[in-house]
Amino acid sequence: QSAAAEVTGRTTAEQQESLTRALKRLSSAHEEELKRVEAANQIKSEQLTQKLRDALETHENALIVKEESHAKALQTHVTMVEESKAALAVKEENHAAELKLK
Repeated sequence: QSAAAEVTGRTTAEQQESLTRALKRLSSAHEEELKRVEAANQIKSEQLTQKLRDALETHENALIVKEESHAKALQTHVTMVEESKAALAVKEENHAAELKLK
């Protein structure tokens, strides 16, 4: 009976050791997978951040171009108004001169 108990005890201890080694391997594999997933997430996060920066820069550049275009259009309009005022003043002067001649 003591021989049977010794064999059973040894078998149980061997099974526990085997289970412990399997758990360590599983834990190690899980840690490696977690590191891989975290690294992939970091890369994806950096890529998305860069895409957002690029989109923001593109949008800002479009706004600058639009603002410059509006400024030029406004300046053109102001110039046309000034030229129209000057032409009107000349016409008024000519009309006043014609009236004096009559």
